Amino acid sequence: MNDLAVIPRRTDCQRKGARVCNRRERRYYKWPRQVAGASPGAYYHFSTFDKASSGIANETQDVPCVDVTTGSSFVPVAVILWTTGLTANGFGQHYIVAVGMTDLTTHFATCVSAQDNVEPTNTGRRHASKALTITDHLNVLSAECNAAVQGNGFRLTWTTADTNVTLIHCVAFGGDITNAKLIVHNALTTTGNQSITGAGFKPDALFQLTARLNVDPPATAAEAFFSFGFAHADTAALEATSICAIADDNTTAGVAASQLSDDNASPNISLRNLSAKGGAAAQNGRATPVSMDADGYTQNWPQAAPNTFRIGVLFLKGGDYYIGHGTSPASTGTEAKTGHGFKPRGVMTLSANHAAQGLVASVGSMICAAGGVADEGGVNGGYFDLGTLSFSEADRYTQSTKVIATASNISPTVTTTEADLSAFDTDGLTWDWTKASAGRYYTWIAVGDTPVAAAAGQPTMRRWGGVPGMVGAGRTMQGRGW
Repeated sequence: MNDLAVIPRRTDCQRKGARVCNRRERRYYKWPRQVAGASPGAYYHFSTFDKASSGIANETQDVPCVDVTTGSSFVPVAVILWTTGLTANGFGQHYIVAVGMTDLTTHFATCVSAQDNVEPTNTGRRHASKALTITDHLNVLSAECNAAVQGNGFRLTWTTADTNVTLIHCVAFGGDITNAKLIVHNALTTTGNQSITGAGFKPDALFQLTARLNVDPPATAAEAFFSFGFAHADTAALEATSICAIADDNTTAGVAASQLSDDNASPNISLRNLSAKGGAAAQNGRATPVSMDADGYTQNWPQAAPNTFRIGVLFLKGGDYYIGHGTSPASTGTEAKTGHGFKPRGVMTLSANHAAQGLVASVGSMICAAGGVADEGGVNGGYFDLGTLSFSEADRYTQSTKVIATASNISPTVTTTEADLSAFDTDGLTWDWTKASAGRYYTWIAVGDTPVAAAAGQPTMRRWGGVPGMVGAGRTMQGRGW
């Protein structure tokens, strides 16, 4: 399809090499659009790789970054890594979920764990100023790393090393996504607005991560608490977060899983009376985005946090984003998701593995995954149940060929739902459900090219799969915000 475009007319000063044209430069419209030197689009890399396993501290490991759409190598500006500590695809004993984020200079990572087949429960959490930190099921540190740009990719330096050939999933951002900044801030212990500054730019999207530890990293503590979410700058109605919390030293209830979308970018769920056996699941602290600002963003705490626990925020500048949510179908087959307003380059998914938004007691699950059509996969799952058992049931799962997968929380040995990424479409994406079980709630964030700003009063220009194009009616860059 040919698209209307805004193109500056070359003037004499430009022909002579002047960097800035004079004010007499005029604009005209040309059909079709072709702009030499146009931006390459939002580069998005996904891969699964084996962790370096020499066991020697400060061993380095290079990971090349290749855009899943174009096959182009690129220099990343930000990376997200995750693992369950397993060395092969499939299920394993004990609950371990590790996630880390980095702008390739500053890092923040969390890991939560729960021991299988014990009574009372034995759970823990850790956070560190690392690109990834991995503990065992007893919350003992086994490996962690820093990250830095290395050529067209990034280099991990394993400051603490082990000999496990752990499967690690990662996504990296670049191209149109030109800037990233990771900031660690304290939760607000009073209600009201909180301004997070220091990004150095107005963000277009953010990812948030916390283990609800109220001391600076590195630190460990009992109780498994993990929250990971994302938001973008188009509208306040498009945010999503998944949370899991498992009490320590419990013999009855005290487990919670929660998933929220459309109303929270950083709702922080915890358990009431964590130190007491039989503590009931309850929300304990919630933050809702207000605006993306020139140097960061503002969020509002309608429910104050219980303490000043640390939250890592990864800001991204550039790209286009869409956050959606749905439930798994009752039958296999393809399912198109439309309304994105652009053709995605990549996608990340989240699920707490239950039937609806909100807090669920006695079940704790966390699924996160990512992929592109050319190289999909990256499922990371943890499963825990205690409410009807006399002992803990803790398991984990990893898979490098699916973008959605869930399983039963009790003794999982097979998945109950699975989906491939079938295609990126001009207005969204298509899942291919290869296993079906109705009603498992999930959310996703799709990443696309940066919209091309138009002249005042003209429609916003967007790239469809790397080709510039027009956006649907009603969406403009002017006044873009929450």
